[in-house]
Amino acid sequence: MESELRTLADHRERLFREAGVDSAQGLRALRATGGLPTRPTETCSSSSTTGPGVRQEFEDLEPIILDLAARGLGYDVHLVATANRRTDIRGNLRDNISGRLELRLNDPNDPEVERRLAASVPADLPSRGLTPDRRFFRAARA
Repeated sequence: MESELRTLADHRERLFREAGVDSAQGLRALRATGGLPTRPTETCSSSSTTGPGVRQEFEDLEPIILDLAARGLGYDVHLVATANRRTDIRGNLRDNISGRLELRLNDPNDPEVERRLAASVPADLPSRGLTPDRRFFRAARA
């Protein structure tokens, strides 16, 4: 897994350099005009579950995940991190996460968005949550 994560970011960085693009939008535009071969997925993502137990078990992956969070977004590589509590995500990783969605929390007294709204997310309807701008959302798999 370690080499896979490094390879993903390194490959995408090399692709940007060789294609002469400086943003994810530039890469997409180049592909849309036929300047690059189309790949099955233009946006790459990697998932990570965080928490004390996971950090202890996969301690060697932490620097790689931090690197991916810090530089990946610029290359259209997205890290999806999950945790039971926001405090389970260390500050140095939390600082590099630009987009946050908050699903129904086990403890609605520990929200990042707003306590009253967090408590109103239905517990009996899965995949519901809040966005940072205090809007409700429903996640679905395409």
